[in-house]
Amino acid sequence: MNPRPKPKAPHAPTQPLIYQPDDVIDHAGVLWRVHRTTGAHVLPWNAFRRYGPLPSMRWEPHPDAKPGQHVDGVLYTTADVETALAEVFQTTRLIDTRAGAPRLTAWEPKRPLRLLDLSRTWLIRNGAAAALTAGCSRPRRWCK
Repeated sequence: MNPRPKPKAPHAPTQPLIYQPDDVIDHAGVLWRVHRTTGAHVLPWNAFRRYGPLPSMRWEPHPDAKPGQHVDGVLYTTADVETALAEVFQTTRLIDTRAGAPRLTAWEPKRPLRLLDLSRTWLIRNGAAAALTAGCSRPRRWCK
């Protein structure tokens, strides 16, 4: 009997994750962020969100249990303006400058950030797929 086939895009890692030295990159340049300035639960542009999980966030590090306060925080940021805008406004494909009074903020870290490079072979070597970067539930289980 054949072993059960592996899913193309597993919902969670099926084995311990493997890291090689070139999987992690140092980023020392400008970072961009779109953030709300009015409405419920507004945080300063440079504050990590420690409440979650939130249904609208793809890369959600908080456990899939009842939402609450956590030690680990998350800050959504990117190296280019286009990605920052696309991530925030992808649902409607319309940049609404009124709802939540969004602001685009550029900042530069005081030290280089060590980041996992998802643009190369790390996903494939760890049994994931490009689909991991598309939906909401899969990235959450992989980023924990």
